[in-house]
Amino acid sequence: MPSGWDGIETIVRLWQEVPDLEVVICTAYSKYSWQETRQRIAHPERWLVLKKPFDSIEVQQLASALTEKWSLRKQARCAIAELEGRVASRTEELRTMIRATSDAVWDWDLATDKMVWNERAGVIFGYPIEEIGTDAQWWRDRIHCDDRVRVLGSVQAVVGGNAADWNDQYRYRRADDSYADVLARGRLLRDPAGKPVRLIGALIDVTERNQMQRRLVLSERMASMGTMAAGVAHEINNPLTYVTTNLEFAIDHLSHAPSGTSDTPKVLEALREAGQGAERVRAVVGDLKKLSRSGETCGAVDLLPVIESCLGMAQNEIRHRAQVVRQFSHAPKVFANEARLGQVFLNLLINAAQSIETGAAGRNVIRIRIATDERGRALVDIEDSGSGMSPEALSRIFDPFFTTKPLGEGTGLGLSICHGIVTELGGEIQVWSELARGSTFRVLLPPVSTEALGETGPKGEALVPIGRQAAARRGRILVVDDEPLVIRTIERILGRDHDLTTFTSASRALEAIAGGAEVDLVLCDLMMPEVTGMDFHERLGLIRQSLLSRIVFLSGGAFTDGARRFLERSLNRCLDKPFRSQDLRSLVHGLLAG
Repeated sequence: MPSGWDGIETIVRLWQEVPDLEVVICTAYSKYSWQETRQRIAHPERWLVLKKPFDSIEVQQLASALTEKWSLRKQARCAIAELEGRVASRTEELRTMIRATSDAVWDWDLATDKMVWNERAGVIFGYPIEEIGTDAQWWRDRIHCDDRVRVLGSVQAVVGGNAADWNDQYRYRRADDSYADVLARGRLLRDPAGKPVRLIGALIDVTERNQMQRRLVLSERMASMGTMAAGVAHEINNPLTYVTTNLEFAIDHLSHAPSGTSDTPKVLEALREAGQGAERVRAVVGDLKKLSRSGETCGAVDLLPVIESCLGMAQNEIRHRAQVVRQFSHAPKVFANEARLGQVFLNLLINAAQSIETGAAGRNVIRIRIATDERGRALVDIEDSGSGMSPEALSRIFDPFFTTKPLGEGTGLGLSICHGIVTELGGEIQVWSELARGSTFRVLLPPVSTEALGETGPKGEALVPIGRQAAARRGRILVVDDEPLVIRTIERILGRDHDLTTFTSASRALEAIAGGAEVDLVLCDLMMPEVTGMDFHERLGLIRQSLLSRIVFLSGGAFTDGARRFLERSLNRCLDKPFRSQDLRSLVHGLLAG
């Protein structure tokens, strides 16, 4: 032994140099007790005591066993080191994947109620990563109060049951107090005894996807409403045609008849009032037709009739709440789709009306101003004396699905859609508002250019203008309409001046033309069962092509895409139902004179 060292000291020093060394203490007598020896020499699994005298075979077996033990320990240590390296590598790969993912990933220790998040959680929801912390209560507190009980209940159902996967959708509060729609997906991990220990998963922000789905549903609903509006307008227009024209006929007849009974003035007054009511119905149906036009065809649009049309449609919302003040001056025409532009102004007018409580119409005002701004743009202001908006609401007024209306009233899409339409037209929409003082929305649109209009003017102007005056002549007119009462109305209007041949079937009319009927002009309904006006036009081209340019279509509303496209391509005149007697006479007179 080195000087001053006993066997125990020597063992301790050797282990400092070679920690894995197996030691056998050979002794005949020990000055230390067994208890003292164990206290001085740690790692009892690495040393043995062999008392002298010992047998050589015993020593050989002991040496062989300890060598094997040392070898196995070394192999185990190498295997553990390799495994730890693989775990570290895999852990780093997972960390890289978690950092790279666009989702908020979490690891929830169910025993300690600790929940660890990746950095993306802070980015997605706007929280500093140090604010998120590791307490699962932080996550619970940010679930929307209306969703919280359901979500926590679904988690508990998975933890307390046999399922391994958890899925749910709910609203989650961002740092700015707005709510994101999130999809949560988790995987439950259990210990060997089957006890749940961890729930690992991710939150996926599906707000934009849900908004797109809602827009699609809204778009489909609006398209359906437009189709329905067009269909309703078509069905109203046919009977309205013979109501209005027959009223005109009766009024004209009584006005020019010799004095009859004393009741004649009263009858005339009643008929004129009925005529005024029919005119109101005509205006409403005309607005419905504009609203139903889903195509994106653009042209030069005069803002004044669009505003007036929207005021008419919004009148029911406005009249019990405010007085309308019009301040109209010159504004340039704009290149737009009339229906979509009407959608913008109708939405703004209804919003203005709904910001005012009912019952005080005399004290409140909705002011509409049309003008031209300093850059030559068309300017429309819609100002109300309503409740106004807070600065916070004003900053988000064009955000999709944001609304200041009570739950269940409005989708929060109206102003977002308006903003999109105006922006697509190259314009801008501005807003000023103050609580308890009202709001002003300003729409600015660039003027229509000569290039946009084209050089030839609106379609169909090459035909003889309605107002053209020429020597009247008696014409041979073929009338096709599936409504017998519409035909009788046309006979009353034109029968004294022209020779009419009428059909309620387009097929029968084609047969008559094919048989040699002499025709100067054709008045044909556009939408008919079996053979439509479009079919009639196509088949007539095969029988007598010279008559194609002499067709005037009568339309109660082109409510199918095919009918709209046909009218856009066609050079033929189209007279909308319900038409006035004088309009029909002037049109026929002008075309026959030409």
